[in-house]
Amino acid sequence: MLPTFLFGYFALQTSGDGLSWSSDTAVLGWNMTPRDASPALPPVQTNVNTAYPALADCTLLLEPGMAIRPSSSSRDPGAVDLALSCIRLAGGTSRIRIVLLRSTDHARTFQYVGVLLSTDDATCLGSADRSITGGDLFYLGSQEYLIASRLPAVTPKAGNIYKDCLVFAVDDSGKVARDARGHPVALRRMATSDGTDIG
Repeated sequence: MLPTFLFGYFALQTSGDGLSWSSDTAVLGWNMTPRDASPALPPVQTNVNTAYPALADCTLLLEPGMAIRPSSSSRDPGAVDLALSCIRLAGGTSRIRIVLLRSTDHARTFQYVGVLLSTDDATCLGSADRSITGGDLFYLGSQEYLIASRLPAVTPKAGNIYKDCLVFAVDDSGKVARDARGHPVALRRMATSDGTDIG
């Protein structure tokens, strides 16, 4: 049985002054969000499995990483970019890819942009089980970057599920920089010397 913390939704809270916050608005959910949870979960604004055909196979969505894309002009509202780990469970195995959603209305709604790192990319990058996860986004100046974690072939220590962190450049269209063969280009690698968890 999967741990209960894997089930749920992504919520949005807003504040006008940074001191008092609104109650949760369940912005994104998925088909495995339980309808009979106690306490009852609020209605979800967008079910990603039905709203975005490319995410119909996502059994679970985990590890959200968000970044604010700055406005470039008076006609560009900027955006909120959201990286998610899409876990596909099939035949007793799991495969994880990192996908990108984008909001141009202050996270009220999101649109599907595409796959940042696929399961094939995970294999190319040397990650175990055709999975790459833990996506997080950040900006340095005007350039957006993605940090993602590979999985080790054998867990080196109890509880360690990440091998290291890789850093990739992301363009304005939401695509990771790639070489002439179409392979993702990792700009930096971060790892610990003793095999302890980093992700």
